Amino acid sequence: SGLGVYLAHGSRLFVVSATFRAMLQKDPAQLRDRELVPLSQDQIRAVRIRHAGQVYTLEPAGKGGWRAGPGARRLQAPSWTRRLLVALRSLRAARFLAQAGEGTVRPWLEIKGKAGAPSVRLGAAGPCPGRPTERRLQVIEQPVSGAAVTSVCCVATADLAPLTAPPAR
Repeated sequence: SGLGVYLAHGSRLFVVSATFRAMLQKDPAQLRDRELVPLSQDQIRAVRIRHAGQVYTLEPAGKGGWRAGPGARRLQAPSWTRRLLVALRSLRAARFLAQAGEGTVRPWLEIKGKAGAPSVRLGAAGPCPGRPTERRLQVIEQPVSGAAVTSVCCVATADLAPLTAPPAR
């Protein structure tokens, strides 16, 4: 019928769906989750952005608001904060790279998770090979327990724009 295929494992023979066979033939990178910041707004304790030699910290201020740094007043530009949070949640890898490329990458954006949530650091690493509309991005995810996981991927340059703009006050 074409819906199933035979699968030999040692001396045993199985019948599996054709879609299972197709999944096994995929490149492992195709099976990876492309979401780069796996945190909801409620899981974020702080966002730290480095821009033009300055470091800006955003923290939840209750009732959905955000404030800049410890003890600072609420931000006067809530639309900028909303764009930043939406950009973080929607940031996706177009493709993953096997190698990081040249040079040391310093994270410009750090997202600290609340208790039980991971923290994520993003560092721009230059243009993506062969893709002029994409930038190479290094993503370091630090789970609550265990070792940090580093990925290098390509993302659309336009998707990074809200994350690289200076914070509006």
